Amino acid sequence: MSNADRLIAALRASRVPLDDDDLARRCGISPRQQVNQICRRLEAQGVLTRSIGPSGKLVNAIQDREGRLCLCSCGGSTGRNYQPGHDARHAAQVGRAMASERDLTEQQRQEILQRLPSDALRAKALAIASGAAARAPRSAESIEDSAALDIAKVAPPLAVAAGSSHEQRSAERVMLGLLGERLGTVLSPRRLTHASGAYVEVDGASPDLRVLVECWAHQGSAKVAQKYKLVNDATKLAWIAKSLEPSPERLILCVSDQLAVAHLRGRSWQGAAIRDLGVEIEVVDLPVELIETILSAQKRQYR
Repeated sequence: MSNADRLIAALRASRVPLDDDDLARRCGISPRQQVNQICRRLEAQGVLTRSIGPSGKLVNAIQDREGRLCLCSCGGSTGRNYQPGHDARHAAQVGRAMASERDLTEQQRQEILQRLPSDALRAKALAIASGAAARAPRSAESIEDSAALDIAKVAPPLAVAAGSSHEQRSAERVMLGLLGERLGTVLSPRRLTHASGAYVEVDGASPDLRVLVECWAHQGSAKVAQKYKLVNDATKLAWIAKSLEPSPERLILCVSDQLAVAHLRGRSWQGAAIRDLGVEIEVVDLPVELIETILSAQKRQYR
């Protein structure tokens, strides 16, 4: 019996939905992240649903497949979430809807993304929204209000600097959205001030500061100098967390590729140090198009 079969059997045997921790304990699956990955895959396949439970954690339940309509609102019936190919259509619909509303709050963006049943589709929608927003023409009023844009109207476009991290920063916004969805909260960049007067910028924080996150959008194995970035980010999270009351419940390094943190497994002193600081690692799955964009940027940056 596969781990997926064990999870499905446990959910069928339970009278109530179960969160990932409950499933990991009942099925004897370790590490917990493996349960999370399997459940998200089963959710995308329409086998189960994931929603916020009474305790505020994501819970899993077996999906009732009878009499279901395709989620893209085409009106067709299906035994899963979508008819063939309609998952991409739905992600595109949601992405374009987000791009058309420029004044959305982060909370509103998350509510729109809830229309999609999986992290992979939400990532695709976010990528589509970001691309559509970048291509959207600016209004005459916004151009007139910016001297820089006035110059840009007549100046030739500049080549992207080799060391520019624009692609990674854009990907990290998508990663925050995916991780926030997984945790059942909204994660936004935040400046936090220490009692000493020093301050740090964290990539993401929940509104109640119970979750602090640093992101690293990198594909492939980390190079020597890059390995110290994660230790530095973990130190920053642990240091600022000590000045907050109540203390954050979770400190997270969020990455986009398992290979990027492979060096932290086993007997790595860096991995041990990060764990001792109380910082955990979460891996989110980005859409293929975004991964290709990151890889192209890394090639230009020699990273």
